Amino acid sequence: VIVGNPPYQMRQEKTSDNPIYHLFIDLAYNLSERAALITPGRFLFNAGKTPKDWNEKMLNDEHLKVISYYNNSNDVFPGIDIMGGIVITLRDKKQKFEKIETFTSYAEIKTVIDKVVDKNFESLSDLIYAPESYRLSKKLHELHPNIAKKLSKGHLYDLTTNIFNKLPNIFLTEKPKNPSNYIQITGRENNSRVSKWIKRIYVESHENLEYYKVLVPKSNGSGALGVVIPTALIGVPQIAGKGTGHNQSFISIGAFSTKYEAESCMKYISTKFARLLLGALKVTQDNKMNVWKFVPMQDFSNYSKIDWNKTIDEIDKQLFKKYKLSKEEIDFIERMVKSMAE
Repeated sequence: VIVGNPPYQMRQEKTSDNPIYHLFIDLAYNLSERAALITPGRFLFNAGKTPKDWNEKMLNDEHLKVISYYNNSNDVFPGIDIMGGIVITLRDKKQKFEKIETFTSYAEIKTVIDKVVDKNFESLSDLIYAPESYRLSKKLHELHPNIAKKLSKGHLYDLTTNIFNKLPNIFLTEKPKNPSNYIQITGRENNSRVSKWIKRIYVESHENLEYYKVLVPKSNGSGALGVVIPTALIGVPQIAGKGTGHNQSFISIGAFSTKYEAESCMKYISTKFARLLLGALKVTQDNKMNVWKFVPMQDFSNYSKIDWNKTIDEIDKQLFKKYKLSKEEIDFIERMVKSMAE
């Protein structure tokens, strides 16, 4: 029998650390029929930097069982902050357990997911565009060959989070005299959201550029579910109009033909219902596509069965009714999720 607390990560200078605990887990399973290990719990939510195929292998291993999960790592290791919490697992080759598949730290979240994810389920994640969606064009480098010296190797075309500082002469603060030749890029500068102008030919074309979309920070909060799901779970969303893109500070949701649909979507992701389901997989700061997996798609048009003209609280009530949530499930959501106004 192997019992252990393996090393969690390899420290690296000037960049984020790489996980190595999964390598020790594989080694333990190869060496022994039984292994009880205490490790980061991010893989339970298919989050973090461990390989996605390795995460899936663990979640579908019928010999693997979660013994204890601690959302707050301080409960196990005082003074140590590990996003995604801590898990104690048991793997026994001679026993068969139910596959983990979808792990949630609260039974109520699992019952809500079971009601939402039916045979007709479509995920809002299909509308999510990655932080890397918008890229600089080859034309920019052709016309300004010296720009490459200001950009990092391997990131010559990336609209990085600090791109405004790196290319101050390319991004304009003031609206140009001929705005039809320009687009706007939303990012962050001096801790504030700003939109700057750049020539249209300097940015590659993107499928939601000429449509309305909702911008959400690509990372925010600690990811901890804790006692309540905080307002900061998705950051403060905003609507971006036609001809507006974003740098890697944001993800964008949707390519909507009308502003009404974008406003409806923004209301939806602000509901307690949507944020609870987002919290099922968002256990780190990352806000990328995969964490939206259990948030169901909606019709955001005027023809929707949901009346998007209502307040967010009233929309929540409509969603509770649509998915036939029980009083216990509704009480759990009301107790666990703060309103965006708080």
